[in-house]
Amino acid sequence: MIPSAPALEIHSELLRNADGKIRYRKLRAGGYEHYNVRIYVDGSPEALARVESVEYELHPSFPEPHRVVRNRDDNFALQLWCWGTFDIQVTFNLRGGGVETTNYYLRFVLPEDTGDNYVEVD
Repeated sequence: MIPSAPALEIHSELLRNADGKIRYRKLRAGGYEHYNVRIYVDGSPEALARVESVEYELHPSFPEPHRVVRNRDDNFALQLWCWGTFDIQVTFNLRGGGVETTNYYLRFVLPEDTGDNYVEVD
């Protein structure tokens, strides 16, 4: 939970296609499989209404590690492709000028590949 905004939490999920398969791609031949991940803020409509924007500071290996999201209707969601887990600094810019910062450890558990639960995308 966020220190001064106890009704807000950060979550993440692996994105799947319409058939429920986990999406992945390789950015270069012989490279790691990158998975499509969604990071978002969860909270009541009242708590989300207090937030003007959310800044995500990703791992420095990302081409644009600093991302700002203003779409409250989508829970300030950020979609990205990544191959591993890492810390993300999350800054909440509150209406009225307040700022709250916390860290979120992005992690995901990949299910065993049964041959029908992953799909490679371009």
